[in-house]
Amino acid sequence: MGNYSFYKSKYIEIITITDTKINFQEHSHADDFVITMITDGYAEFVLNLKPTHISKGEIFIVSPYEAHSLVSEAAVSVISVCVKKQAIYDFDKIYFAECIERAFTEIKLENETSNLLMSSVMCIYDKNHNRKIAESDDCENCRSDLEKYPEEGKSLSRLAEEAHFSKYHFIRHFKKISGLTPRKFLIQSRIRKAQHLLREGKKAADTAAAVGFYDQSHFDKYFKSIVGITPSEYVCSVSNYLQDKS
Repeated sequence: MGNYSFYKSKYIEIITITDTKINFQEHSHADDFVITMITDGYAEFVLNLKPTHISKGEIFIVSPYEAHSLVSEAAVSVISVCVKKQAIYDFDKIYFAECIERAFTEIKLENETSNLLMSSVMCIYDKNHNRKIAESDDCENCRSDLEKYPEEGKSLSRLAEEAHFSKYHFIRHFKKISGLTPRKFLIQSRIRKAQHLLREGKKAADTAAAVGFYDQSHFDKYFKSIVGITPSEYVCSVSNYLQDKS
């Protein structure tokens, strides 16, 4: 298992990966803006099918629903800061900055690293505060349903019908607004919900069934491709969460 550590509050999650080979296949983040810094080594970052090599000291930023992947050929060290989009859209700037500063203080980052990440997070805030785009069309409503109820496993035909699209046009429009195809987005939503259930103490086998997987091996495979570690490794890692209780 890789060396993973976590900080989590209501609106911020910070994941630190140390000296570990990583293989995060194509995925997106529905609720978060994500700022990632390579602190040692290098990796290939792909955003919207465009590859870039990211080296030590470099930062990349991903907005909600942007499809991306991050893979390294050798061990690297990485820090990812996930900030809830609702905090970006709605929080007063002073309060938002205080939340971020408290999180960085808790995990005791080096000053230079902390300053670079803080600057990037505040830049995202300045560009996106009060810019929430209303989700109103039928395809976006389908996306929201897949996020909330991925275990239902609606067929492509039913999703397209509910969105009032042909299958072909539904897939194209869904990928445009979500970064992923409906199938990939459904699987990702199942894994995100599984993470929540595992953090609450639900057993891996029960979690797999609860989110719509009926084959444990498929659950393990997809979980690792998105989260980077297996469900059992994840349970072990999150048991050491540094959590802000405020």
